[in-house]
Amino acid sequence: MLIARNLCRAVAVGITVLGLQACNTAPPRPIIEPSPSSKAEQQQFYATQPSAAPIAALIQQAQSKQRAGHSAQATASIERALRIDPYNPKLWQLLAIIQLKQGDAAQAEAMALKSISIARNNSRLHQENWIIIARARRLEGDEQGARDAKQRASTFD
Repeated sequence: MLIARNLCRAVAVGITVLGLQACNTAPPRPIIEPSPSSKAEQQQFYATQPSAAPIAALIQQAQSKQRAGHSAQATASIERALRIDPYNPKLWQLLAIIQLKQGDAAQAEAMALKSISIARNNSRLHQENWIIIARARRLEGDEQGARDAKQRASTFD
């Protein structure tokens, strides 16, 4: 009787451990291509990426909303794009830019840091994000932090 009870407990613990391990596995991160810069590169990039066309449309929508002064709607468009591709560092950077334009320096810095963390070896994106961080820190009155961020940006020249 005692052996059976201990065996049941051991099986229950084993199942629990396996279940917890299954919960802790992160989905594989997709390979992130550097963001295209010219119109021709953008068209070629979007033609080869399955989720790129909807993301491109949401980015254009966000940019037009931002130009029209509708920052909240621009933010919503970028957030929708992030639901499609949460590992896209360019989207996080765009969100940082919108937050900075709204005057939310803390959020802008957080979004730029998120972009940096997933941008891998895209030095241009890293540099642009450090410039955003410098501007955010300056907006918060942190001149030394802004200089430090500007210095980090200059290492990517």
